[in-house]
Amino acid sequence: MPRRKTLLDEAFDILTRISVIYVIFMAIFWFSDKALFLKLLLWGLVFLAALIIVILFIKKSKVHKQSQWLTDRDLLYWLKGLKPWEFEELIRK
Repeated sequence: MPRRKTLLDEAFDILTRISVIYVIFMAIFWFSDKALFLKLLLWGLVFLAALIIVILFIKKSKVHKQSQWLTDRDLLYWLKGLKPWEFEELIRK
């Protein structure tokens, strides 16, 4: 059974699709308007950097959330304190 995609996997897939479309779009402007190409290249790189920062922040917060438990008992007490719909939401992720 294949593993379920995580939020990080989905973000990487979206980033890959956006990058492919961006490269094709930029190739068109390379041949038509060099000044516009340079502006779009700069803004594209800024946008890409912002996306990478957001993805890394999501990954860091997820790792921090997983590492906050000192023992298995702490985790068990926390899980027992959840409301049923909170537990279902946690399992669904």
